[in-house]
Amino acid sequence: MAILFLLLFSSSCCTSSEGPSINHEENIRKYLELLKKDPKNCFYAEQIASFYQALNNPEKAITFYQRALNLCSDNLLNYFQLGVCYYLIMERKLGIQYMDKAIDQAQKAGETKMANMFSKEKKSWLEKWDLVKEMDWNKNKK
Repeated sequence: MAILFLLLFSSSCCTSSEGPSINHEENIRKYLELLKKDPKNCFYAEQIASFYQALNNPEKAITFYQRALNLCSDNLLNYFQLGVCYYLIMERKLGIQYMDKAIDQAQKAGETKMANMFSKEKKSWLEKWDLVKEMDWNKNKK
């Protein structure tokens, strides 16, 4: 259940008219300080990545998802979100490779529900390719 929450959290905007908004920049600063004190803490790196992703900064998110995976290579959500970030910057093939890695590893681990959830999410991203190409940061690419 926690994985599902994290997946939904990282794919959606955290500002709501019904509640307080999350200050992503402030959270990034806090986690960067924590990461500086404990550089092998993969949780801090993945939190920074998810906040950069929520700020529509996939390049910086990639840096921190990679760092988190270098520290803790068993987090399937990080593989999937890394794939999403690559996809968002039009590295489609690499994005799909990371998404597939998350799906394959979930299946190997017997996490059928997670594998199915990742598969559905991947299908959704594949259907959005034309929208991805129109994102502001991609307009001058390819």
